[in-house]
Amino acid sequence: MSAKVITITNQKGGSGKTTVSVNLAGNLGRRGYAVLLADIDPQGSAAHYVSTAPEGQEMAVTIAGLAKTGERVHKYLQKFSEQYDYIVVDCPPVVDNKAARSALLISHLVIIPVQPAPLDFESTKATVELVENTQVQNRRLKARLLATACPRTNIAEVMLEALGEAEVTLMESSLGYRTAYREAAGEGVIVHDMGYTAQPAADEVDALTDEVQALLHPRGVPKPVVREKPDEDDED
Repeated sequence: MSAKVITITNQKGGSGKTTVSVNLAGNLGRRGYAVLLADIDPQGSAAHYVSTAPEGQEMAVTIAGLAKTGERVHKYLQKFSEQYDYIVVDCPPVVDNKAARSALLISHLVIIPVQPAPLDFESTKATVELVENTQVQNRRLKARLLATACPRTNIAEVMLEALGEAEVTLMESSLGYRTAYREAAGEGVIVHDMGYTAQPAADEVDALTDEVQALLHPRGVPKPVVREKPDEDDED
């Protein structure tokens, strides 16, 4: 099958984009799928995260730094389409970004991480508007909000009310406010590699991964297939 493209974006810095991108990509790779993690953020946070993995604990993903490709991101991603099962795109915290717009044009799913705070809700509106405008051109694009760094409370109604007229569904899964995510980033691994103390975080990422796969494969999630090892192509 051609790769399913998942873009993680929000103009608000600190919303958890890289945490979501890396843990989602790493968990899909852990499940045996061929995964490309495309870092289009000039800061290169996702690439740095993955590159700091200790020897023997490298993530089962290929990293591609595509920040310099700008509005041509979608053309570069299309080159990888037959080599991977999933392409996860980590975007910069800027809403009017040519690279992010380009990625959305060929994406199957866009996830907008948002923390349960009034200012975060407000700043998300511009990202939602960008996604809705892109859906006019890319009709297959599904959009979801993902609550991150949230307490164990029912925040769905609050989030949807704050988002006003936006018709974007809040995902059932969410990521809590846990030190495990920060510690995993410091170690260069996903939370599944942090031991039993990080199990609640690993369970959250598993639930997110399950939900993402169900959205992308409504007729049934395909099993991983053996592929030839892709050629690494780091354009950064």
